[in-house]
Amino acid sequence: MSRALVLISPAASRGHDPTRRERLAAAIDAGLAARGLTSVHAITATVDEAIAVLESAPQDGYELVVTAGGDGSVRLAANSLAGTLMPLAIVPLGTGNLLAATLGVSRDPFAAAARLAHAQPMTIDTGLLETGDLRERFTVAAGVGFDARVMRATDPASKKRFGVLAYFATVLRMLPSLPVVETQIVVDGRTYELSTVAVLVANCGQIVPGLLGPRVTLDPTDGVLDVVAIRGEASVLGLRIAARSALDSLLRSDHGHGGASFRVRGERVTVKTSPAEPIQVDGDLLSIETGEFRAVVQPSSLTLVV
Repeated sequence: MSRALVLISPAASRGHDPTRRERLAAAIDAGLAARGLTSVHAITATVDEAIAVLESAPQDGYELVVTAGGDGSVRLAANSLAGTLMPLAIVPLGTGNLLAATLGVSRDPFAAAARLAHAQPMTIDTGLLETGDLRERFTVAAGVGFDARVMRATDPASKKRFGVLAYFATVLRMLPSLPVVETQIVVDGRTYELSTVAVLVANCGQIVPGLLGPRVTLDPTDGVLDVVAIRGEASVLGLRIAARSALDSLLRSDHGHGGASFRVRGERVTVKTSPAEPIQVDGDLLSIETGEFRAVVQPSSLTLVV
């Protein structure tokens, strides 16, 4: 029979229980068997081992890779498989599950495993980010500023206990000291200078998943990246200005850089903040804090089974 490679992350916020992982492995096996695939489970102790297994999957004769984990596991698989013809299926086990939520994959890992039997392939764009010596691929978004600060300040224990609500609690705690930085954004050669609280370079998804309607859903197959900046001001009115900018940016259906909103689109984006702000990629905080990154869209580079 044809084979599928399965990786289940014990580090994911909902993957710590060994008994639950065994049950999930059986559910994944059943879903893949109904699809006509035999499961091969890879046990990897380190990130480097996981990367090696994923990168060799296209040459090892697999027809599908299944990753059960959080956003970090999905990003690891996307980094390894983008640009190949190897399809990827996601079984969500993390807190945010950004790409899975965008694609309509059930947050319930057992329901997602069962649906592997009839999931269909689709191809999406990805983004390639460079900062310092790092090169990272993102499927949903890269961000600099407040969103990365929130991710840095939300501890794993809170995420495990409260799920996505842990992020909202951190937001509320940090709002009174909202940082504002001077930012340069270059999109396809056009330069913009503004004061910002956060800048998001997005490939797909709803900016606030589940809370806002289809007007702010970003298309992962359009061949461009969407840049959304939340304006700010270092004054007593700073929080009000940021809130107005955020709401206007999220609710408007068009693009523009005037007034409260800043939303533009392009294939190549450079963002630089002064002073340097932290950077996140698909929900993972990067290890270096340069405050500057370059991102370029990679059209039709990742095949998913959803």
